[in-house]
Amino acid sequence: MYGGQYGLYSPYNLYCLNPPIIFYQGQPILIVTRNAYVQTNGLAVIDPDLLLRLYVQLASSMPTVDLVQVQLNALSQSSQANAQAINNAMSMVANLFH
Repeated sequence: MYGGQYGLYSPYNLYCLNPPIIFYQGQPILIVTRNAYVQTNGLAVIDPDLLLRLYVQLASSMPTVDLVQVQLNALSQSSQANAQAINNAMSMVANLFH
């Protein structure tokens, strides 16, 4: 269900309607998918292979550091567009709860 190109919830399924979402501090920040047409509700989208490459690179070079924070920092710094999308998503979510 969660893997391969046909899994119902797989980030590799080009037609997946409910791909995995990454949460940070209880807030959704990224959708992991290859579906170019998925409804994101303003959340940033990241390719699953890019996310895995970032994780492997960070995990191998900085095993004692809080990898979640490092990964989010790397994603934010890798692309100004992604950083802005993450900020917009966080604001949208915050507004929903206030």
